[in-house]
Parts: sequence; C-alpha cells; structure tokens
Amino acid sequence: MGDFFSVSANILNLLGVLIRFVGVVVFGLAIGWFTLTAFKREGAWYYQAVVLVVFFGFFASVFWKSDPGLLGGLTLGTGLAMLLWGMKKAKVVVEYPDEQPPAVEPKRTRKVV
Repeated sequence: MGDFFSVSANILNLLGVLIRFVGVVVFGLAIGWFTLTAFKREGAWYYQAVVLVVFFGFFASVFWKSDPGLLGGLTLGTGLAMLLWGMKKAKVVVEYPDEQPPAVEPKRTRKVV
C-alpha cells in the first residue's frame, strides 16, 4: 500500500512540474507578444525605450531571483513570440494574366511665366 502512494505522488509531482513549465512558456509567449505589439504600435522612441527597459528589467529580475527552469521557460516562450509575431510579413501581389495595368496619368504642372 505504501508503494502505491509513493508512485502516485511521484506521478502527480511530475505532472505538476510539466503543467508549471507549460504555464511559464505560455506566460513568456504572452510577455513577448505584449512587448512586440507595444513596441510596434507607438512610433515615439521614448515609449519604445521604456517598453524595452521594462522587458529587459523583468528578465533581469527573473534571472536574479528564480531557478534556471523558470528562466528557460520564459526565454523559450518569448523566443517563440519573437519568431511568430516579430517577423515581417511579405506583401502578396496578385497578378492576373488578362488584366491590363492601370493607366498612368501624366503629371500636370503649371507653367511659371
């Protein structure tokens, strides 16, 4: 009877560690998404600087105060966010073979006498 409880406790402990790690990865994904959207949304350089200082300050505090597994999960989630939402999307140009290009009107200028 004692072996059953020790095995089930070990299994539950392993599940708890895995769920905690997945939660930290998802949290890192959310932090990366928020940082990218806040950085891209505002064009002012001082706002972008504040966003990056807070982002790197958060990671510095996590590096200083927590265990390596938590830092690895946050880094993994943030890296995924940077890869997913940080890349520029290519513009899609659709060309139809039967379509004529739009006519370009000549530039109209005034004559200065």
